[in-house]
Amino acid sequence: MPGKTYVHSFERVQVTLNSLPITGFWEGDDAVMIEPHDDNAEALVGADGDATVSYSADDAVTITLKLKPSSPANQLLNSYYRRARNGAIQGGLPISIRDTGNGEGGSAAECHITNAPSRGLGKNATEREWKIFANAWVWNEMQYTAA
Repeated sequence: MPGKTYVHSFERVQVTLNSLPITGFWEGDDAVMIEPHDDNAEALVGADGDATVSYSADDAVTITLKLKPSSPANQLLNSYYRRARNGAIQGGLPISIRDTGNGEGGSAAECHITNAPSRGLGKNATEREWKIFANAWVWNEMQYTAA
């Protein structure tokens, strides 16, 4: 039986913040990263060899968005960041990340921009890396189909 070919394309990845699309991503394999805030489980092995695994209720993630300097999303994110620091935004903003090709991704009802990017100004364009904290991240349910 011949093997199947699957296609991945970043063109299928949709990122929205406060229902507004984020566009103008930087190059590379890590333009959008979603990382758990902390380890979700910790194992303890006693002197007798029995083990206990403690699971955390921490569903928070850190999202990294790498944008081109020309991305219109930089102005949007900078505006949210400044307004939140000045107390003009109470709570957080909804965020959603989804690969429409395979359904991978997730969302959170509230997120906060924790770091504005460094800005390199020189001969070549440099990335603008935004860090976003999202509490209570909910991963999309993935459907597994045996090949």
